[in-house]
Amino acid sequence: MQSTVIGDVDRTAPLPLPSWIEEQPFPSILARPPQEYNLAEVEQWLHEEQKDGGTVAGPELFGYLLRNNMFGSCLSAWDLEAIRERGVDVFRRFFTGKTLLGWGSIAFDVRSRVVVARLRECNGVLEFDWLPVDSPNVRLGAEYPVLRFLPMLG
Repeated sequence: MQSTVIGDVDRTAPLPLPSWIEEQPFPSILARPPQEYNLAEVEQWLHEEQKDGGTVAGPELFGYLLRNNMFGSCLSAWDLEAIRERGVDVFRRFFTGKTLLGWGSIAFDVRSRVVVARLRECNGVLEFDWLPVDSPNVRLGAEYPVLRFLPMLG
């Protein structure tokens, strides 16, 4: 697979938060990613329940990531924005048919729901928004991998 190096992500910039999202609740577990990384080397990790056509409830996946201290190795909203800026061709090269969630930048909305940055392709356009993930009705299948930096895996 052809590589695409991401190395110019400004993680000091404010996250792209709409007005209905409160400040980030978990500053101590936000991703502390490498300065430069290759999209070909980003792991697309799946929870056991996401494999073989299954789905996992949003709260269950959130709890698993929290209990296993995995948020720090996950891509964040800044990373999703950097992917979006590189265009739909780069997105398709690495993530065709996937919806990317930035678990490294979790926030609360004004209704106290847990929301995660989301990047997806809709009709040839990359859309960046925030997905509430704390409802048991939110079911995440294999098309919602947890993106993780390989050098940070333990």
